[in-house]
Amino acid sequence: MSDNTDFDFEFEFAEPESKYGAPKASCHRTGRLGFNLAANELLDFGRNQYWKIGRTRLMGPESAFNNEVLILMPVPEEDDKTFKVQKASGYYSLKARRLWSQMGIDYRNDPPTFDIDEMPNKDITYYKLVKRKK
Repeated sequence: MSDNTDFDFEFEFAEPESKYGAPKASCHRTGRLGFNLAANELLDFGRNQYWKIGRTRLMGPESAFNNEVLILMPVPEEDDKTFKVQKASGYYSLKARRLWSQMGIDYRNDPPTFDIDEMPNKDITYYKLVKRKK
């Protein structure tokens, strides 16, 4: 067997997902937005205790907010629009009952689940939560 290291191409190896799988957030029937262990690792709840949750809307007078995509952004201090992290048994959650009501989402009978993607920006990193299709 030859030990030839001359190749006409380069290798690029993919990074595996976290040992906990893909980051996701699930709405619980209690109204809390709970995060799996992969999300806990990605969002670093030990360091990021306060979060803002938002929605996007296309510009224009007739446009509506998008309930399929949420924006989650860490903030350094608490204010009247901040969600504070809650911890129970190693899992983290945010009290979001009012959010679901404002969005018209029936969290008790049809709780949504979201995939989480990191969105690095030049000034701040935020996270996009995309609702899974059933």
